[in-house]
Amino acid sequence: MTQPLTAFDIVDLLDSQEAIHEYLSQVIAEGDKSEFLRAVDFAAKAREKIRAELAMVESSREPQPFDSLAFKQKIPSTRE
Repeated sequence: MTQPLTAFDIVDLLDSQEAIHEYLSQVIAEGDKSEFLRAVDFAAKAREKIRAELAMVESSREPQPFDSLAFKQKIPSTRE
């Protein structure tokens, strides 16, 4: 009896900048130009996925009241 194949997407494993960096480093070390071009595409898709996930987290946070004192302390004054 044969087992069904499961879908594999490298983008699902590239879930951080460190993972992307390590993946690209390994592909570069192998020296295959066509594989490198595919890896760059996978890395771009993974970065987009990470950005989308971060945007979802940011949009789900409750809005915080504006704190003008904290805002003024973070922005250096340009007036002398």
